[in-house]
Amino acid sequence: MMARVSKTRLFEREADAVARALIGKTIERYVADSDHPINARIIAAGAYEGLTGNRKEQEGMHSPPGIIYLMPQRGNLSLNFGTESAEAASVVSILGLEQRTGTGTEYIVGPGRVTKFLQIDTRFDGMSLDDLFDLVIKGRSARSMIERAEDGQRIGTGSGAGYVHYSGNCTAIYVYGGAIIRKEHGDR
Repeated sequence: MMARVSKTRLFEREADAVARALIGKTIERYVADSDHPINARIIAAGAYEGLTGNRKEQEGMHSPPGIIYLMPQRGNLSLNFGTESAEAASVVSILGLEQRTGTGTEYIVGPGRVTKFLQIDTRFDGMSLDDLFDLVIKGRSARSMIERAEDGQRIGTGSGAGYVHYSGNCTAIYVYGGAIIRKEHGDR
């Protein structure tokens, strides 16, 4: 019998290292009413460390590695994963996805859009990736194409575009390089 490989091992490092490692990986979500999974490449991830915010946010920041922490944010849910250890206030957030289809490429930018696209709801809050069969992160990271986004930098194009803004406890936001990201000044 083959030993089961832990899906949470990736998250047993500091948030900054995990965020960089997630860029370029594929996230898949299997839904009951579909023959094919929803899948997309992770193109933006944020690393958050330290305690800020209300009590619920503080508890979520102490999620063990690979545990999903859904943070309410402006009427949406932000998909976060605990990193490092339960003792460290440390999480990563999935901030942007790229989905390639037969008709082109779609960019899903922003934590609320990511969660809606993947059909993630409150049932996932507190769940371990090791216990889930309908949510998988796999593949290789795109280390050679990772850039550190600057505050105010525009990510994405068209209606899915957004800007990077660091909060007090965000150490870095990493994005997949190339056409998806461009620096713009002025219109924020």
